[in-house]
Amino acid sequence: MNVPGIPKEFVPSPKVIPDFGAGKLRIEPESLLHWLVMSLLACRNRLARCERQDCKAPLYVRMHASQELQRIELYSEQIAELEKSILGLAKTERSYELLLKLPGVGQTIALTILYEVGELTRFANVKVFSSYCRVVPGIAQSGNVSRRGRASKQGNHYLKAAFSQAAVHAVRCYPKVRRYYERQLKRHQGRGRQMICYNIIAHKLAQAAFHVLKEQTEYREELLFGR
Repeated sequence: MNVPGIPKEFVPSPKVIPDFGAGKLRIEPESLLHWLVMSLLACRNRLARCERQDCKAPLYVRMHASQELQRIELYSEQIAELEKSILGLAKTERSYELLLKLPGVGQTIALTILYEVGELTRFANVKVFSSYCRVVPGIAQSGNVSRRGRASKQGNHYLKAAFSQAAVHAVRCYPKVRRYYERQLKRHQGRGRQMICYNIIAHKLAQAAFHVLKEQTEYREELLFGR
């Protein structure tokens, strides 16, 4: 990729985009996050190098790099200030502390659940809540035949992501949840069985979150995953 006025070492390789978009790179979520962070850091380093006086880039390129770095610093400070304020406000609510006791739920996921759910009374029951969180499997029907289908796109995708991430962490770090996950794996067949089992656990965590928030009671693992 040739960009007028910018040295080629400051331009990211275009080969990553078509390969990634075509699905040729299969990256785990943790690896993908690491890749994104490293890409952002690399971009910031390129800007810093481009800002230096000894850089061969034209003056207007160095000026633009300097302004971009100033924006990054400003946005970073504002984001940190907002996060501190939001976390301080959340710590005053009992619901936040109760959510932290759910398996796989940390500060960020607890904040996402707390503020994305909003007023719990708008959900008639746990089924409606689970459907809103998009953790309920869809149904594909053809005539008299019904089978598991794709999940609906209706609902809150932030809550879907929060409970899905919590499910992955819970399987990894909580032995009882791990054993439940392994039992579910034995019951399902096919290439997508792991995703199905993770979604089952995400559904259970959403149910637990509903009852915890509604009844303001602590999470009890034996009620969700057995003894």
